Amino acid sequence: MDSSIAAYQHDETPRPCAGGCGFFGTAENKGLCSQCYKRHLLTAATAHKVAITEIGGALTSLKTDESEPAAERSRCSVCKKRLGMLGFTCRCGAGFCSVHRLPEAHGCGVDFKEAGKIAIQKQNPLCKTDKMINRI
Repeated sequence: MDSSIAAYQHDETPRPCAGGCGFFGTAENKGLCSQCYKRHLLTAATAHKVAITEIGGALTSLKTDESEPAAERSRCSVCKKRLGMLGFTCRCGAGFCSVHRLPEAHGCGVDFKEAGKIAIQKQNPLCKTDKMINRI
């Protein structure tokens, strides 16, 4: 029993702060006092944020803007009429006025029939069962 008390007292001996500030550090704070430990956490957090911003900056510089400019979308692709707030966007990706919004009116190259077939197949999966269940 004396050995467990001695071990307990040995763990609680105060040690000076590893930061050299003159206060006592604890094992929970990696040998640092509370003030030095807070400073240590702040410097680690800011270093981590700087690394993230550098990586994010590198990723944004790699992106290229391949989309068409917004000014082109404000006009109809066929008659060049201003679309205003409501322009219609087709599945082909172009913007059209109310006259040319239908696929037949602007000569759209999208196969709507095939797209409809694929959508129906996804919504209604085929149900197959064993045909030999009811036979003798």
